[in-house]
Amino acid sequence: MIFNKRLFYKETYKRFRILFNLINILKIIIAFPIAIILIAIYPFVKIKFGRIHSKSIGNYVSPLEIFYYESKEFTDKNQKIINIWCHDPVVANKYWINKVKKKILILPGIIISPLIEIFETLKLNKKFIIPIRDFKTSSNPDLIKSVSNLGPSSDIHKVLLKYPPLIKFNRDELSKGEIFLKKIGFSNNDKFVCIHNRSNSYRDEPYDSVRNSSFENFKLGIKFLLEKNIKVIRIGRDEKNKFEFKSDNFFDYSTSNFQNDFLDFYLISKCEFFVGAPSGPQEIARIFRKPIMVHNIFNLKDMIHYVGDFEKIILPKKIWSKNKKSYLNFSETIKNEYNSKVILDNNLKKNLEIIENTEEELYHGIKEMYEIVILKSNFDSDQSNFFKIYENFYKNPLVKNVKFSHSFFKINADLF
Repeated sequence: MIFNKRLFYKETYKRFRILFNLINILKIIIAFPIAIILIAIYPFVKIKFGRIHSKSIGNYVSPLEIFYYESKEFTDKNQKIINIWCHDPVVANKYWINKVKKKILILPGIIISPLIEIFETLKLNKKFIIPIRDFKTSSNPDLIKSVSNLGPSSDIHKVLLKYPPLIKFNRDELSKGEIFLKKIGFSNNDKFVCIHNRSNSYRDEPYDSVRNSSFENFKLGIKFLLEKNIKVIRIGRDEKNKFEFKSDNFFDYSTSNFQNDFLDFYLISKCEFFVGAPSGPQEIARIFRKPIMVHNIFNLKDMIHYVGDFEKIILPKKIWSKNKKSYLNFSETIKNEYNSKVILDNNLKKNLEIIENTEEELYHGIKEMYEIVILKSNFDSDQSNFFKIYENFYKNPLVKNVKFSHSFFKINADLF
């Protein structure tokens, strides 16, 4: 029987829910006098609090880095504000948390979380809560009325282009990374590409997410890169399905015994470009300013958070209609909200089938990334009509800087 960590936590909470609630009330009672003191000294010392959503890499790595540099650029230098953060009890990557503690003040959640709850209950968010953009718009694009409403992962002010990565490897870490590369047969000077596919292995999900896809479809793309003397590392954690590919220039890190929090970041920091599913590792590539090819994106509404600085090309999944015996037009999928999981679940068994990116589509996408990033080529395809339609539903002019794969767009022009 496979141990499901997420289910274990859920069942544990249900069993001891009353006890957890009592502990939470006790923490708030203890924190209340501290809140009163903070309110009293506010005219003289301004202290604000924020929560790092550390359960998932995608929810905290790029949002915090973007906010850090936005604050540096736009906060009044004469206004002295102390920002204090806490993180969730569960931390997806402890290496990153320990590194950013050198840049920002992080205190235990048992102290900070009750204060955040008190200030939110008293409607004192503006004075005491760090103004990082709301995550609500990440799951509900209808709340986005302007660029400023985009989620915290959207670099709307282009700060990632202006500033260096927030974390920097020290000498020991660089040496450690180089030793690992040698161990797997790579030299420090080798060029390589990181490829990631999302599966239900990482979190032991009991269902298949619409973001999941098969790594088997990358065979042609990997062969192309190897022929160009570019090595390949498969990125991921705790992957159960090993990819059988015989080459000294390919390494499946996702199923290896070498996985650790440091290497998750180091390997992506060294790649020429990143090929990834719409998932957390993509955010690691973004904070290291790596060119990104996003494959198997199903929820087209999620594109609203892209600004095109690092997402060079995207490859969407298609929806096959069994009744029509044809693929659905992408504008139709947006209009009818087939991107919604609830609606999809209701229709999937009856009529609709999700089709992930084929081996040929991924091959052409990787070939385009090679030409864009390595050969500095430019694919000029007019996709403005689709994005005009897109903006009728989800307003964000920055998303127009994103491009669908040129070959995918050309072959599937009728779907746009």
